Amino acid sequence: MTLELEANNKIDAERKARSSGMDVQHIEDITPGHGEHHGSRHRGHDRGPQTGIHPVIKTLVILALVAVVAWFGWPYLRSLLGR
Repeated sequence: MTLELEANNKIDAERKARSSGMDVQHIEDITPGHGEHHGSRHRGHDRGPQTGIHPVIKTLVILALVAVVAWFGWPYLRSLLGR
């Protein structure tokens, strides 16, 4: 069910609805200029063109770099520890 309330702001509208015994799930400003939403309201939808590389590939590249640094840095680290 949708109900329109006249209020100064969203908090006042929510208070009016709750005081009349309604369970408020969502408040939307319908004044002119505020109803124009660009894109989706769902997280992750309509984010525009994807930039960068896939997160899995990025993770694999970072792990490979860490492995290379550890492989070549281990002898130096061992010498610093005195073994």
